[in-house]
Amino acid sequence: RMVHRREIVSLDLVEGGEAEVVEFELPDQARVLRRKLKNLNFPRSAIVRSLARGRELFVPTGDFPFEVGDRSLLFTLDDALPALDNIFRGK
Repeated sequence: RMVHRREIVSLDLVEGGEAEVVEFELPDQARVLRRKLKNLNFPRSAIVRSLARGRELFVPTGDFPFEVGDRSLLFTLDDALPALDNIFRGK
């Protein structure tokens, strides 16, 4: 199991623990900031389901740019967690 970093707001196990719903809050040093989803080396076994920015809720497309404080909700298989941690964490 991965040690949860401060950027992970919540994590819930599904499907007998092989899949997870993870919420990341983007810190000011996150690698994804001002980059578009389509330009990230995003794991195939993970999906960004929604993104909250303030009081607005988005279903991000490939052209969606990430900003500090965004809260991303992802559905992922366990094998993608290290890559997601690398993408969403601070530098």
